[in-house]
Amino acid sequence: EIYNPYSFWHSDWHSQVHETHYIQVDFNEPVGGNIGLYVVRRFESGNHVTLMGVLGSNNNSQWDDLGEIVLGNASSGQEFTSDPVSLGDNKYKSLRFTILENSSGNHFGHFAEFFPTHVTVYGPSYIADMGHYATRLRVLIDEGDIMADGDITDDVLQELQEAYDIFCAELKNLQDGGSPTYMKQLTNLPAVYINTYDGSNIDSKYNYKYAKLWRIQDGETEFIDSLQIRGRGNSTWGVPKKPYRIKFKTKEKFLGKGYAKARNWTLMANAVDKTLIRNAVASFIGEQLGQKFVPAAKFVDLTLNGDYIGNYQISDHLDIRPHRIDIVEQEDYATEESDISGGYFMEVGSPGGDQEINFRTNRGVTVGVKSPDEDVIQYEQIEYIRDFMNNVESHIFSADYQDPENGYRALFDSLALASWYLTVEYSANCDGLYSIYCYKDQADDHLYMGPIWDYDIAFNNCYRLGEMTDKLMIDYGYSSNERQWFRRMYNDPWFLNLIGRRWHKAVLQENLVDKTVSFVDSLAAVIDESQQLNYQIWPINQRTWDELQLFSTYQEGIDYLKTFLVEHAAYLSTVFPNP
Repeated sequence: EIYNPYSFWHSDWHSQVHETHYIQVDFNEPVGGNIGLYVVRRFESGNHVTLMGVLGSNNNSQWDDLGEIVLGNASSGQEFTSDPVSLGDNKYKSLRFTILENSSGNHFGHFAEFFPTHVTVYGPSYIADMGHYATRLRVLIDEGDIMADGDITDDVLQELQEAYDIFCAELKNLQDGGSPTYMKQLTNLPAVYINTYDGSNIDSKYNYKYAKLWRIQDGETEFIDSLQIRGRGNSTWGVPKKPYRIKFKTKEKFLGKGYAKARNWTLMANAVDKTLIRNAVASFIGEQLGQKFVPAAKFVDLTLNGDYIGNYQISDHLDIRPHRIDIVEQEDYATEESDISGGYFMEVGSPGGDQEINFRTNRGVTVGVKSPDEDVIQYEQIEYIRDFMNNVESHIFSADYQDPENGYRALFDSLALASWYLTVEYSANCDGLYSIYCYKDQADDHLYMGPIWDYDIAFNNCYRLGEMTDKLMIDYGYSSNERQWFRRMYNDPWFLNLIGRRWHKAVLQENLVDKTVSFVDSLAAVIDESQQLNYQIWPINQRTWDELQLFSTYQEGIDYLKTFLVEHAAYLSTVFPNP
C-alpha cells in the first residue's frame, strides 16, 4: 500500500554539505531489539543508497555506533527490505541512518520511501545453500502430499527418511561453519559457486541480487559474502548461456597480484565462441603489440544456485584504476580550482549512445562518456571533452591533416593508435570500428586508443560478413559513420608506415604469429577438461549467434582459429607497407 516510487526525497548532492549525510528518525517511545529498513527506490538511474550506518542516541548529542545496513535492489523503482541490525540491550529515542555508499560511488542519495521496521530474528537462513539436498526433500514431501494412503509404502517412507537425514546432516555442516558439501573442484580449473541469498535466478541485467561466492582450487576454499550479481551484455544477454557482472562489497584483488583491486568484475560466458578463448587471444595480441592495458582472461567452472552452467572467463570491468585504465579519475564534483583536462574514458560509436552522457561530434560520430560518472560530471566537463573530440576530428579532416605538427597525428598517442588498430585488423573484429574505446588523461593532450573489448565474433567467426581471411576491417567491418576517422587516416602515408612498421616488426622480429599460435595451443590445453564439461550442457555443433563455421569437435575449432591466424597474418603482411 505504501509503494510509491514517484515520491521524492534526496540529500544534498551539490557539495554544499560536506559532513556525512543522514536521515534521523525520532520515536515517541524508546525502541530496542532489531531494526531493519524498508525502502523504495526513486525512478532514477543512479545514486541509489547501498550502505548505511546506524547510530542511536537518547539525548541527540552522544551517538552509539550500532553497525551497518546493506541495501540491495539498487535500481530504479525497486523496493527492498534489509537484514536487521541489533540495538543490543539498549533502547533509543532517536536513530540516525548515515549514507555511506551509493550505487554511483558517492556519499549522498535519494529515496522514494524510507521506513525503519522492527524485525524478529530467528537465526541465519541456510536454505539457499542447501542445493539439491533441500530440493530433493521438498519434492518428496510434495509427492507425499498428493499420494493416497495406500500408495505410501515402506520404500516411500525409507526414501523420505534418507532424504531427511541427508538434509539434516548438511544443515548441521552449514551451521557449524562448513561450506556446502556439494561444492568441489570439477576440473583442473578453479570452481566458482555463486548462490543468491533467496535462491532465485539472475533474470535482469539492470537489477542486482545479493549473493555469496565460493572459489575452490587445489583443496583451498575462498568465501566472499555480500556481493551483488546481475546480467550484462547486449546481444549476448539474449542467448541461453548468459554473461554476468559481479560487484563486491569492498575492493578485492580477485585475480591476485598484477591485477586490479576493484569491486566490479565480469563473468564472460563466451557463448558465441565455440573455442571459448577468442577474447583471451585478442588480449594476448593487444599486449604483444603494445596496448598498456588488456582485459584479464582467467577461466573457471561456474555453478549458479547449485546448477553448473559452464566454462566462464573472469575478466575486468572497464573502469579507471591501477591495472586497468590507469589515468586520473575525476570522481568528485569539479570546482573552480579543479583541473578538468582529464581523465576521460569514452566509447566512440553507436553503442556509446547508450551512455547517460553522450554527444555527437560535428561530423555526427557518437561519443559516450563512461567516466566521469554521470552523477558527478558537470556541464563544463562535458563541453571540455566535446571540444577536445571535435578538435581531434577537425584535425583528421583538415586540409593539412598529413602535416606532422598541424595535422591529427600530434593529437594521438602513436603506440596506442597502432597497437589498437593492428589488434582490430589481425583479429578481423567486425565490431572493432563500430564500438571503439579511448581515453584522455589529465594534463595530456593526446587521445589514447583502447582498451580492446568484445572479440567473441572476431577471428573469422561472423557469418553475416562471411570469410575474412583476405579482407580488412577498414573496408568490411561494421560501422555507422565511426569508420570515417580511420579511413581518412588510412589515406595518410604516415599512418600506413606507422602500422606497417609496427606490424612487420611484430611478425618478423618478435614472432607474433608463432607466439599467438602457441598461446592458443597452451590455453586450449589448460581449459581442455573444462571445455569438455561445458559442451556436455551447451552443444558445440549448434549455432548460438554469429558463428561462421560449426564443428563436431573442440579441436577442429581450435585448428580453424590457428589456420586463420597464420593465413590472415600472411595477407596483412602483403597489404601493410614495410618501410
